[in-house]
Amino acid sequence: MLKSLCCVFPICIGLLACGTDSAQEYIPEGNDGFTIAILPDTQGYSQFYPEIWQAQTDWLADNADLLNVKIVIHVGDLVEGSWRADQWQVAQDKMGILTQAQLPFIIAPGNHDYGAIRDSRNARDRSTLLDQYFPLQSFEAMPTFGGVYPEGERVDNSYHTFEAGGSKWLVLALEFGPRDALLDWANDIVLEHADHKVIIATHAYLYPDGTRYDWATKGADQAHSPHTYGIAESPEGLNDGQEMWDKFVSRHSNIVAVVSGHVLDDGLGYQVSRGAGQVHEMVANYQSYDFAGDGYLRLLQFDDENKKAWVRSYSPFRDSAFRDEANQFRFTYEQ
Repeated sequence: MLKSLCCVFPICIGLLACGTDSAQEYIPEGNDGFTIAILPDTQGYSQFYPEIWQAQTDWLADNADLLNVKIVIHVGDLVEGSWRADQWQVAQDKMGILTQAQLPFIIAPGNHDYGAIRDSRNARDRSTLLDQYFPLQSFEAMPTFGGVYPEGERVDNSYHTFEAGGSKWLVLALEFGPRDALLDWANDIVLEHADHKVIIATHAYLYPDGTRYDWATKGADQAHSPHTYGIAESPEGLNDGQEMWDKFVSRHSNIVAVVSGHVLDDGLGYQVSRGAGQVHEMVANYQSYDFAGDGYLRLLQFDDENKKAWVRSYSPFRDSAFRDEANQFRFTYEQ
C-alpha cells in the first residue's frame, strides 16, 4: 500500500522507508513502562490519503506488545466532511485495524465530526455519524471500557481504565466544546476514580503559544475558537480550554495531562499548569504538513515507577521522527 503512494507521489521516494521497522527505538523506559498513542487530526487522510492512516494503525497494531501500548487516543476530526459516508467508512476501516489487534482506542470528536447533514456541517450542531460507524457495542467489547455520557447512548464522551506501572489509569475523552452538563459528568467520573491517574483528551483546548483557548479574554485573536462555531448558539452552551480548566481540570489533583489537536499551521504547544495538582497540557496537529500530516503521531510514554514521561513524534509513513524540543521532550509528574 505504501509503495503505491511512492508511485503516485514521487516526492516521497527516498524519504519513505517501506518495510523498515524502527519500533525498537520507541520501547518505553522503566519497569513496566507503557505507551499511550495519540492520533492527531486525520481528516485529510479520510479524504485523500487513507493509506497514510493505515500506515499509522498498522504500525501501532504490529508493535502494540513491543511498546506496551495500553490505549490509542484519537483527538478528533476523524473526517473532513461530517456528512460524508465514504470518509466515515475510511475512518471505520482504519481504526478497525486496532480492533482486529485487540488494541483499545478512544475518540474525542472534533468540529469536523459534527453536522450529520451538509447544511449542518463543521459543528453547526452536534448531530454526528460517529455512533453509526463506531457503535457503542464496539467499545463495550474493549476490556478497558468504562462508560459514556449520556449513559447507554452516544459515544462522543467516554472513559476507559487500565492498570500499568503499578498504578490505575483513567482516560477520559470529551466532545468538542464540552457542555456544562458534560463537565459536571466529567467531574463526577474523576472523583469516582480518585485512586486513578487521569489523562484528559479533547479536540480544542491548547493554543500553539502554550495558552488555553480563552474567548472571554482573547476572543477572535485565537483562531478556530469553539465559541465561533454554530454549537455556541445552543442553549446547552459550550466551554473552551480556559473554561474547562476553571470548571473541571484545575479542581482535581490526579489529572496528569490534557491532550488535544484542532489548531492549524504551527499546531504544536505545551505548558505546565498548577491547579489542585500539576497538569501537563499539550497540543499536536500535523495536518498542515505534506500529505495532510505526513503520518506523524504522538507517543506518550510513561515510566511510572520514577514518575517520568517522554513525548515523542513519529511517522510510520515516513519512518522518521521529529527530534526538536516541540516534538520530543521529557517531563516528570507528581501524581
